[in-house]
Amino acid sequence: EALQQQFNRFVFKAEQAEYEYEGIEWSNIEFPDNQEALDLIEAKRLGIFAVLDEQCRLPRRTDQTFAKSVYDTCESNSYFEASRMQRSKGRFAIIHYAGSVTYDSDSFILKNKDELPKSASDLLASSTIPFVSELARILGGNDSCRPAPSGDGGCAPLKR
Repeated sequence: EALQQQFNRFVFKAEQAEYEYEGIEWSNIEFPDNQEALDLIEAKRLGIFAVLDEQCRLPRRTDQTFAKSVYDTCESNSYFEASRMQRSKGRFAIIHYAGSVTYDSDSFILKNKDELPKSASDLLASSTIPFVSELARILGGNDSCRPAPSGDGGCAPLKR
C-alpha cells in the first residue's frame, strides 16, 4: 500500500502538476487515494499493526484475542471486511489498491514477537566482553541480574 501511494504521488500527482505548470495539454488521470487503507494497517493505536503490537505485549494473548481486537478496532473502516464466516475462522480482509486480500490470524502473535533465536542468545551470553554478555541477558528477558563478581554463575543486581 505504501509503495502504491508513493507511486501515485510521484508519478501521477507530480507529473500532472508539472504539466499544469508548463502549460502542457493533458487529460486528467483519476486514481484512488489509498490513505485510508494505509491508516487501517499502520495508524498508531487504531491500525492493525498497533493492535498486534499491543496484543504481543499483554499476557495470555492468543491469535483469537488478536482477531477479536482487530474486529472491534477496525470494523468501521471501509477498507476492512470480516464476515461472520471469516470471523468464525479468525480471518479478515483488507481492500488493498489491487483488490481484497483475506488474512488468517493464525500465528500472527507468534510471528510478531521477534524473539532472538536461542542459539544467538547463547552465543552472546558466552561472550567474554561484559557488555555483550549483559546485553544477552537483557535480550533474553533476564535483565534483573548480571553475573556475580565471584564468577560462580549467580546473579547480582544490575546497576543502571
